[in-house]
Amino acid sequence: MFSDRIILFFQHGKLVTGYCTQQTGAKLQVHCADGYSMRLPVQRIIYSHTLPDFDSSIVENIEQVLRVVEEHQGRIAAAVDVEALWTALDDKESSCSPYELSCSVFGDEASEDQSAAVVRALHRDHLYFKFDGERYQPLSAQQVERARERAAQKEAERIEIERCAEWLHAFAGGHEPASDAREVCAGYLRQFAVFGTGAPQYHLIRSILRQAGIAEEPGTCFDLLVRMGVCSPDENLLLDRHFIPREWSADMLREAGSFVDTAEGNRRDETALEAFSIDDPATRDIDDAISIESSGSDVRLGIHITDVASLLPEGCALDREAARRGSSLYLPEGVIPMLPPVLSERHLSLLAGQARPVVSVFVILGRDG
Repeated sequence: MFSDRIILFFQHGKLVTGYCTQQTGAKLQVHCADGYSMRLPVQRIIYSHTLPDFDSSIVENIEQVLRVVEEHQGRIAAAVDVEALWTALDDKESSCSPYELSCSVFGDEASEDQSAAVVRALHRDHLYFKFDGERYQPLSAQQVERARERAAQKEAERIEIERCAEWLHAFAGGHEPASDAREVCAGYLRQFAVFGTGAPQYHLIRSILRQAGIAEEPGTCFDLLVRMGVCSPDENLLLDRHFIPREWSADMLREAGSFVDTAEGNRRDETALEAFSIDDPATRDIDDAISIESSGSDVRLGIHITDVASLLPEGCALDREAARRGSSLYLPEGVIPMLPPVLSERHLSLLAGQARPVVSVFVILGRDG
């Protein structure tokens, strides 16, 4: 069936032109324009046609003719307006053969070359038809619109990859072009340095790194971020990996400066007590202290905890944020407080010589403890 015929088939997503030198059952021996031969199952064939006066005994002639066929059909395909062909089809419910479509373009006397050219055109512009292995099914208007959106997204992604890869390649080589790609690249590098292959945009980042010639290693990306001045050499990326916030929104900061002591009228003045904290001298967020005084033959021990609830109404934005953070984090590189510094280091911190709202618990102990 296919011996001594020109065939079109897909190989790694590319439309390939070949010549069938022999068919054995469902297997074809195919010689391709690039000079290599392969065995091909019949199911892989997209289209086939004869070629008159073709001497298959001369390999060089086969390759030369295949190249001529590709160029000739390519010129015909370039003139095929796939969108106009799709629009002209009155019946978009029925599938069409390559020959039927070529007749719509070139008239009822369409040649095999023109049919093959239509196949090439539909492979080039695949927004309007779906190929089922033998025939082409016109897509609906909604499907075409979605295909256009996907194509536009893919093209935008391609441009993004090229732009970022070009900038990164230059930067890694010691030159920093003036480009807004710098900020975009910093975001991709940080994402990969933090999450590695689990990065939300890993496939895009991998393409950028490969095209830029940069090793796909989080450590390499981190080193580039340090060189860019985006990260410090000792930056703790675990904070990003676990989505630990380090800042507060402007609304939360405004909220932090607007609270008043809701329990002020019910407080008891204990400022005469000599209280002690056990924090480091440099600590600013002091949230507890103790006091010890004689009480007859006993000792009165006071435990004083800063009264956060008196300044943070239940359910306010800062209350919800504090619940989400759960605790202040004390790290080698610094502290990430549970509440903004205006509260944790000022209004709610038990600073020496400053009156502060606290919840106090007093325990009476005997002299022997």
